[in-house]
Order: sequence, then C-alpha cells, then structure tokens
Amino acid sequence: MKMPILPTGNRGIHIRKKVIKEDTGLTFLEILIVVMIIGLSLAVITPAFSNFARSVEIKTGQRKIIRLLELARERAINTGTEQRVKISDDFIMFTNGDEENGELQVKRAPFYPVNGPHQVFFYSDGTSSGGSFVFSDRDVGNWILQINPVTGKPLWKKY
Repeated sequence: MKMPILPTGNRGIHIRKKVIKEDTGLTFLEILIVVMIIGLSLAVITPAFSNFARSVEIKTGQRKIIRLLELARERAINTGTEQRVKISDDFIMFTNGDEENGELQVKRAPFYPVNGPHQVFFYSDGTSSGGSFVFSDRDVGNWILQINPVTGKPLWKKY
C-alpha cells in the first residue's frame, strides 16, 4: 500500500505519513475457541489417564500376588514344610500348614477372584497343588492366575 505524500508548505519537501494500526489483546471469539480446544482436549485425556491409572493399579496388585506366591514356595523349600496360600475376596495370605493366621497377606487386591475362595499348597520339593484362578475387574476385564503344579511358578494371563 502506498503512503500518501502530503505537501508541507512552500519549500516543496514531501513527508510520507505512516498509518499504523495497533492490535491490542484478543477478541472474544479467539478466547472462546482456545477455551473450547482446551475443554475438548481434557475430555479426551481424562478417561485415558483414568484407564492408565487403573491398569497400573492392577499390575501392582498382580506383582504383589506373584511375590506372595513365590515367597510361600521359597518358604516351603527352605523350611521343608507345606505352605498354604488362601485366596479370597478380602485377602490373599499364606500360612504354614494348619495355622489359621497368615504370616503375610495382601488385603483388598484391586480385583477379585471369581468362584469364591481358593487355596494352593506349596510343597518342600518346589512343586505345588497347581490350579487356575480367574480374577475379575469390571473396568479392565478378567485375568487368569495359573500355577504350574510341577514348578510351582505362577503366571498371569489375560482372559
């Protein structure tokens, strides 16, 4: 855009006058669009983060149960006595033989066993009574805990 040339008097000198338009601040429409974008982003991210947090909680619970089963197996081998692990809705604990009070337990796992309480025995030679146990969570789904009767090793699988 050409700037107008204005006469300045008798001298014949011309000065160009600049027209400057200043933008100050944001319009209401621009702010509204930014707020809508942020709202939509949060609507998408929040459920994904919630599912991620629940998934981490499930994995942590599984690791605790695996560790408890491994500990019962190790104790059976080291002490030469049979160890029993009880799995119920409220807790998972291992006892040594006929004791009713558990030495170590995981209370309120983040998921629950299907088909009521179960138990697994670990023997001094490293074997176990074995078995498969289904655990359920309404948000994440079902998992199977398989305990190998020959090796006594536990393994989680998605059901």
